[in-house]
Amino acid sequence: MEDRVKALEAECAELRRQLADAQRVPPSDAAAFLESLLGAVPAFICRIDADMRLLYINRLLPASTMEDVLGRDIFEFVHPDSVADARACILNVLATGSSGAYEVIAAGPDGCSAHYETVVTPLADPSGLRGACLVSVDVTRLHSRDLALRRSEEELRVAIEATGIGLWSWTPATNAVHWYPRTHEVYGRAKPVDLMDYIDGLAHPDDRDMLRANMASSIAGGPFSGPIHRIITDDGSIRWILSRGRTELDANGRPARMIGGSLDVTQQHELEERLRHAQRLDAVGHLTAGIAHNFNNMLTVMVCTLEVLAKRMPGSERSLIDGALDTALSSAEMVRQLLTFTGHRAPADRRPRDIRLAVEQVVTMCRNTFARQIDLVCTIAPGLPWVRCTPNEIEQVLMNLLVNARDAVTERGHTTPVISITVDAHDASSLEITITDDGIGMTEDIARRAFDPFFSTKVVGGGTGLGLATSYAIVRELAGTFTCTSTPGAGTTMKVCLPGTAAVPVECATRKAAAPSRGRVLLVDDDAAVRTAISSLLASEGFGVEAVASGEAGLAHLVTRPPLDCILLDRSMPGAAGETFVPRIRALAPLVPILMFTGQAVAPEIAALVDCVVLKPVSGPVLVEAISALVRQRASNVRVHTTADACVES
Repeated sequence: MEDRVKALEAECAELRRQLADAQRVPPSDAAAFLESLLGAVPAFICRIDADMRLLYINRLLPASTMEDVLGRDIFEFVHPDSVADARACILNVLATGSSGAYEVIAAGPDGCSAHYETVVTPLADPSGLRGACLVSVDVTRLHSRDLALRRSEEELRVAIEATGIGLWSWTPATNAVHWYPRTHEVYGRAKPVDLMDYIDGLAHPDDRDMLRANMASSIAGGPFSGPIHRIITDDGSIRWILSRGRTELDANGRPARMIGGSLDVTQQHELEERLRHAQRLDAVGHLTAGIAHNFNNMLTVMVCTLEVLAKRMPGSERSLIDGALDTALSSAEMVRQLLTFTGHRAPADRRPRDIRLAVEQVVTMCRNTFARQIDLVCTIAPGLPWVRCTPNEIEQVLMNLLVNARDAVTERGHTTPVISITVDAHDASSLEITITDDGIGMTEDIARRAFDPFFSTKVVGGGTGLGLATSYAIVRELAGTFTCTSTPGAGTTMKVCLPGTAAVPVECATRKAAAPSRGRVLLVDDDAAVRTAISSLLASEGFGVEAVASGEAGLAHLVTRPPLDCILLDRSMPGAAGETFVPRIRALAPLVPILMFTGQAVAPEIAALVDCVVLKPVSGPVLVEAISALVRQRASNVRVHTTADACVES
């Protein structure tokens, strides 16, 4: 049995030997196979000696032969800009015996320049001569793709920077947060935060509930749009942020990653707020213009009737009439404030003035009327520029601001409240009035609405809500700016900046009211109550009054009745405005002065058509003085054209 096993083992060994002999390739065939294999490799495989001469190459460029290539310096086939890097790499491989790599530009198969990535491996032949093997792979396409990718990334980077968007990403599972550099600028934060820290720490406290409510829809998957909200930067400033992005879900439907971008829209939000504020003002202006005429007619009836009755009532009953008259005049003042706020009041006689006296007078009045514990500090710098305005405008602005400051410090309950007024030159051509109090202050929302008409934080009956609105309108008409800075519990600062002027003011002599001259007046007004009230008022002053209800009736009166001394013409009447009748009136009565009265301001070109303009509601003394002046002119046959300001009660 043992002999049989040995025989089988010998037989297997012989079979293995015969199989190896059958698979062995003759030496000539192996060299041919290797040559064929190297030629099929899509790369240039070269052998060089220590002198950088080319000893072998597996493939040739078109129109080249081995005789043209072998024995030549390897760097003859490399672009001059790449020679230095290639030489340094090869020398290092020969010196250290370690492989290396470099990238060169050389001729490509199509004759154009191509990019090659070359790996260098040290070699030594049996005789000990050193050399190296170079394998160069054409990476032109990869290089072009990489270059295109870099260009695309650069274009994307420039586009994103141009838009101001800050990109970010957040992975909920690992809480990994990545902010791009621009994102840090948008949020004004040095360190990135995740979604929860963003809501609880970075977002404004007043907007956090809104963001939490939006969070559920944001992480549900797909595109999301966050609401415009406020954040607090590292330096404490507030910015408005708009965020858009997309939430990617994993296989289980859970949020895998949130990516998006955020944009600082603070300037746009402020512009929108100013636009909305302007739209509110415009709406109030249209509403005021629409009701001013009728309301002023009503007030005119009240004022004129009460003034007539006041002359007839005995002393015991006079107080009731006086109270009603004061109420009517207060209502008229409210209408004037609305007209001022909406820009519909008559043009004022603004001349260059030194406002120091007006400031001192208002401060003195407030010191005499405010509570004694209020410390009212006033500082007026010397050499201030003059301001083109009326004294009443400056006084009204200051009084409104100081009264609001008084209410603020009183409500806070200080034992020693302080209100400071500083008047100084803002620059060489402007003047700044700053009023600061240490009162209760205002929230951002209240401060933003402080100049809205009828907005007030006072108790019902504590104010009309027109004070700051009127002051804002006056400052705007004076081409100035009005800013408000306030912090709850820390007080408020109001700044008024007005353009200055170096012009020398022209002082006007005070006009003395002359006793009214009597004469015949034609009253043209469509409102019967106004006709009755004004007729009674003028009659009580000794004028002869004839009243008609329309412009056409007035023209007929001029044709059929004796000459007049003055025509009192209402501007707003059904069918046609009062000024449309002026040319026809002038044709019939060229020497009769025309006084136009209206509830709204008139343009200069309209005022220039008549001799005088008064605003409704007009008090008796003002109306009588205006008519008397025109009657005196009529009596002297000298028609002196007056401006709209001359007859308007300031």
